[in-house]
Amino acid sequence: MPSQETAFLFQTAVLWPRIGYDPYGRPIVGAPIELSPPCCGVRWDGTRREVMDKDGNTVALDFEVIVSRDILIGSRMWQGSLDSWNVGSSVLDQELMEVKTFDKVPDIKARFNFRKCGLIRLHGVTPGNPNG
Repeated sequence: MPSQETAFLFQTAVLWPRIGYDPYGRPIVGAPIELSPPCCGVRWDGTRREVMDKDGNTVALDFEVIVSRDILIGSRMWQGSLDSWNVGSSVLDQELMEVKTFDKVPDIKARFNFRKCGLIRLHGVTPGNPNG
């Protein structure tokens, strides 16, 4: 039986991991990776909330995603499979998200970690170019 921290991750996401920053301080992302069950699924929570980011600023999050791996702040995520992303629908650019917060909390015996990303919607980013 999987641990409580990694159980029930039955949804799929596409992740563009942050690989660096451009000269203007904007994140540069790499090639897309599909996060799908059974090994590395996710759980999407569409409840909007306000939280503090790493710099102490208040940020309005559009989604929170429970994940099974560490995700760098500045990475991009999209709800769906990699095959669906490649279709190139015009609606896709409105749902591309940027990771603004990442929390990692170990269980009481420090065996497993509960990982949660806070996401905001990106506007004006084309489906074929998640870097903007």
